[in-house]
Amino acid sequence: MSENSVKIKICGLSRPVDIDYVNEAEPDYCGFIINVPKSIRNTTPDQVRALRKNLSPKIIPVGVFRNAPVETAAELLLDGTISVAQLHGSEDEDYIHKLRTFGAFTIFKAFRVPSLPNDSGKDGFAAKTLPTGSGKEGFADRALTTVSGKTDSVGRMSPSAGFETYDAELSRWADAVNNSSADMVLLDNGGGGTGKTFDWQLAERIKRPYILAGGIGPDNIAEAVKTLHPWCIDMSSSVETDGKKDRGKILDAVRILRTVEMNRRAEENRRIRLEQYGRVSSEFLKRAEAIQEKYRKMNPEDTQ
Repeated sequence: MSENSVKIKICGLSRPVDIDYVNEAEPDYCGFIINVPKSIRNTTPDQVRALRKNLSPKIIPVGVFRNAPVETAAELLLDGTISVAQLHGSEDEDYIHKLRTFGAFTIFKAFRVPSLPNDSGKDGFAAKTLPTGSGKEGFADRALTTVSGKTDSVGRMSPSAGFETYDAELSRWADAVNNSSADMVLLDNGGGGTGKTFDWQLAERIKRPYILAGGIGPDNIAEAVKTLHPWCIDMSSSVETDGKKDRGKILDAVRILRTVEMNRRAEENRRIRLEQYGRVSSEFLKRAEAIQEKYRKMNPEDTQ
């Protein structure tokens, strides 16, 4: 696969059969949600170690953490259980620095995309995009990193938290994402696992490669790639049925992405060839015109 190809990550694996599914589909990455009890996809470090043993070496394992002790992530990275730590809570730059004191680890950092203010303007973020509670939608009941600091129980910014205007909040969010020291940033809607997309136009504010998450599945993965061309697509609930990973949906998602990327590369190669042909043709015409002009000067009688 080309280095410029959009990659795919299947997140939230928790059963041995899930490993079988991804081994068959061969995504680039797979994710394990570790020590997040409110997530229906939660796993313990020991469970991940057991699952990891049967994972294809072609797939890079990612540990997804939410405000876990630095030592927990470091231990799993150091013993080779995971190759990447994805921070999906309120971990800040200091946390990332501390984690890197244990080793030169690859770190992904998730950022919640600010949603549009609701009509009343009392909450700052529209509640409908940040479901509360029971944990049935991953861990949507808790907030990803925000940039003004304070959030309420469902991660919505309040006026008292310094939410002056939506545009100002977007600017602070984009600055935080663009300036993060993480190796890769992830853009998501809500707290992760909500199965809902955000306004993709907001991704235009991000000036670095990113992972696109939030409601991406077999039905819209092609559109997401063509519209945004992210570094990676991250999927979880969209490749599930009744809260469990679905073999057919995983296979479909990976197949669709690979097909879209194959077609994109073919079109890019065609464009390059046409440009090259155009340059050659243009140069040929210039030379032909120069020869004709030289001939006219040498044989003026033939041009009368």
